[in-house]
Amino acid sequence: MDVVILFFGVTVLNTATSNIIPTPLPPELTCWWNGTEYHDGEHFSQSCFARCECQRGHISCIYADCSFEPPPCADPVTPKCGCPHCPNGANCGYGNVTIPAGQQYRVDERTLCSCLEGGKPALCKPLGCTYMGKMYFEEVFHPSPCLECHCNVFTHISNCSLNNCIIKPLECVDAVVEPGTCCHVCPNGPNCFVGNKKISAGTDYNDGSQICRCPDPDHNLLFGSSSGPQAVCSLIGPAPPHSGAI
Repeated sequence: MDVVILFFGVTVLNTATSNIIPTPLPPELTCWWNGTEYHDGEHFSQSCFARCECQRGHISCIYADCSFEPPPCADPVTPKCGCPHCPNGANCGYGNVTIPAGQQYRVDERTLCSCLEGGKPALCKPLGCTYMGKMYFEEVFHPSPCLECHCNVFTHISNCSLNNCIIKPLECVDAVVEPGTCCHVCPNGPNCFVGNKKISAGTDYNDGSQICRCPDPDHNLLFGSSSGPQAVCSLIGPAPPHSGAI
């Protein structure tokens, strides 16, 4: 309930002299702060964070509502009178670099830093993928000559596949693997066996009793799965005697 105080000025009539004698009003209620007097209704600053007013002899102040939590950034600004704030928004610090909250910063080709929450340290991790316990920083890497892997450097997930040459059809009987690769080659060109005899592809071999030719490439015939392609022969006479290897 509000209390209202009313002051009345009373005049006394002196009948003897017919003069009016005024009754004085009460003195103004002022306020004092740090040796300074303030009049009723006067505003003044108690500090950078307090705005005060003299109200009928009493001081009433309103204080700035500054959070006790540190500002959510690595580069806060604290004015002379005011609360600390982040002029560049929420961010994280990494050395002399500020990373906006929710964004990433690539320090170098092998390091990526992320700001997950403003005011917190940046979270940094290597760019690359791990395969069989070894870290690879390239986007395309080869753990072995026969294996090619593609690395997503941001998700750290690698997708690996065997070299296509592994499923390349075997087209000769004397294939070799080149050093440092997993791919076989035919140093003498495509060829095949007639018994133990080696003949070149694309030519007919006639031993008097049969005509033989190397078959077309067979995708089911792979390097390491057999000794090599065998010739397809057609009889034209009596069976030949057994022949040895060349």
